[in-house]
Amino acid sequence: MGFMDLFKRRDNVNVDYARSLAVAQSQVNRGTEQLEMELNLGVKDAIIRDKGAEAIYDSETYNYQIDKDREGNPTLSPTGPNYNGQALRLLLSSKLSLGFIDAKEARRELLLGEREFINIEMNCEEHDYHLGMGSRFTAQNIHMRQGILGSVEGKTARNLLITPHVTRVEAGEIPKKKGSSFI
Repeated sequence: MGFMDLFKRRDNVNVDYARSLAVAQSQVNRGTEQLEMELNLGVKDAIIRDKGAEAIYDSETYNYQIDKDREGNPTLSPTGPNYNGQALRLLLSSKLSLGFIDAKEARRELLLGEREFINIEMNCEEHDYHLGMGSRFTAQNIHMRQGILGSVEGKTARNLLITPHVTRVEAGEIPKKKGSSFI
């Protein structure tokens, strides 16, 4: 069977051949694409994470006291968990935006998150609040809202994790034009 005989057929052989070509082409590039995707995930993880903010959040998950070691130098030692700090850390996690929820669930989670922010803000010392803790709560609330809104219909996950790849193969007769050719 010659190459031009392929296009003269009108049965499903052409369609099967086109499918085979598409599968073969996708298998050839699969190793390279997988490697590129894995390399890009590290870059994309650096985009979504703010290491400075996460270090601040992590430092507030425990209560600390200042002790002195044997030589008299001051040292910090954890005395117990700070549950408000742990709640904030979970609400401000960058992984929160990688979910897949609908708009109704997002509104519900926003209300729950804002309620928790109000509870934590009310438990704050008045002196700390006037030193700027109120502004920080406002900024953290915005950060939490953006995370939840990014997970509506998987918007953030889709933008970060999916790399579109389209292979198009067509089979059939080539239309002929009078006087000249498309080929």
